[in-house]
Amino acid sequence: MLRRERYQWPMSSLSRPQAISFDCAQTLLWVDWEPVRLVCQSATDMGFGGDSRAAEIYGRLLKSRWGEYLTLNEAGNEDATDAWWARLGQDWVREVGWPEDAAAIIAQRATAKLYGPNADVFGLFPDTLPTLEALKERGVRMAVVSNWDISLDRTLRAFGIDQFFEVTVASMVVNSEKPDPGIFQHALGRLGVAPEEVWHVGDDAVADAQGARQVGIRSFLIDREFKGDSPFVISSLSQLIDHLDACD
Repeated sequence: MLRRERYQWPMSSLSRPQAISFDCAQTLLWVDWEPVRLVCQSATDMGFGGDSRAAEIYGRLLKSRWGEYLTLNEAGNEDATDAWWARLGQDWVREVGWPEDAAAIIAQRATAKLYGPNADVFGLFPDTLPTLEALKERGVRMAVVSNWDISLDRTLRAFGIDQFFEVTVASMVVNSEKPDPGIFQHALGRLGVAPEEVWHVGDDAVADAQGARQVGIRSFLIDREFKGDSPFVISSLSQLIDHLDACD
């Protein structure tokens, strides 16, 4: 749900940005990710069942080990985080009482649900790819600044949009979560641009709009159900092109 209650819309004129940063979840990709539901549904799909007991065990194991996962993200080692998920799955199926090979079978199904041709956890919005292509044609540099784990690059790559982004910043890797200024400052530093040279686009008025504004970045909220009239709320990413062309 889009939140606007703490955001005052700036009305000053726009200047052409050197770069545009995007949130990922519900901005570039629609996301329906809940790890316990994902693994239990994957187990059910593969004939193992995913009842309330299995869900309770997975949730308990996940919660008890989450601190370790955060540490591995900060270390920036994706192989290590993959191994962490694998161990979690192995310990889960063992405690539930399923065969040992169930862990790999369920993990394969979960990966398909995340990233496969018929993925039902993540997916591109129809306006994402055309907008990124149009921005690239206009020479705009692009970044992703997202409250996400180390799998951000993998996810963008799975949906064929990683090529558009010069910089990607995942909150769990840099240990700074929007609306904290640190994650935006990290992105600015990697891009080598000043805050006033950047637009940020996201779906949350606090995490994205307020977070960006507090470091001096112009922000747009994306709300694909928005029917009102505000220059800084857009109902399609394609409206960024209109704003950009109006700056020329």
